[in-house]
Amino acid sequence: FQAEDGIRDVERSRGLGDVYKRQVYRSMRRDNVSVIKYRQLMTPTRLNRHSWTLIQPTEPYEKAGCEDPRISRIGDWFYITYTAFDWKNVRIALARTKNFRTIEKLGVIGPQIAIDEAIDLVDDKRYKDAWSRSWVLGGGGWLLPDKDASLHFKDDKWILIHRLEPDIHIAYADSLEEFRSQRYWRDYIRNLNRHVFMRAEEKWEEEKIGLGCLNINNIDSRLIGTYHGVDSNLNYYGSFFEVIWEDGKMAVKSKLKNPPLKPDSEICFFKTSENFSPSGI
Repeated sequence: FQAEDGIRDVERSRGLGDVYKRQVYRSMRRDNVSVIKYRQLMTPTRLNRHSWTLIQPTEPYEKAGCEDPRISRIGDWFYITYTAFDWKNVRIALARTKNFRTIEKLGVIGPQIAIDEAIDLVDDKRYKDAWSRSWVLGGGGWLLPDKDASLHFKDDKWILIHRLEPDIHIAYADSLEEFRSQRYWRDYIRNLNRHVFMRAEEKWEEEKIGLGCLNINNIDSRLIGTYHGVDSNLNYYGSFFEVIWEDGKMAVKSKLKNPPLKPDSEICFFKTSENFSPSGI
């Protein structure tokens, strides 16, 4: 889940630094389709007992589930990026709201390019290898998977942080429409190394990394974000990084090489219908 800050309208939120928290998180329906729910954090240790479904599948691109939400407040709107799954493809979808009651869906943003075409476009063997594994596992015909996205706006630029395995990337645009342009994304993929925000470099993140939470709306010169890493055994780890804003660009200044959130063998395994699978934080 992500908690969004910056709303100072509830007295009971003083334990959070007088900030009223809004939380969105993934929940599973009985038919095993994911939805995004909303709940208010009243104090650092108490959630409002009332929750409701904020985003659920209504469009073909998200018919198998909506998950991984991130919130950014831009003007009077709260923009919510989330992962849309259609039983085959994993893409970034965008919605917005002013009151967390009614939602306006803005469709898919990000690349909608076949994996085999993306493999031909990218000039880095590391990405070619990672995407080739996805192509083989999917049996071909899949779009390039894209997720773990967060949308921001600063200095008249739209900023999209997202993950094309195994790294986290950052895209800048003059308008949201550019993020829907496949011509934009084909050129982006051809020069993908220019758009790397953070690389998967440590042993515990060698499989891939993904953005957690980051809110740049009040950024002056630096802030802290969260991210997760996945090792070769598919164990998940949680860590932090520091971001600086210089010359109209966002860059990672540093990150913790030793993650404070690590899998515990006693609690990080869950049972599926067929076998035990590694999980994490």
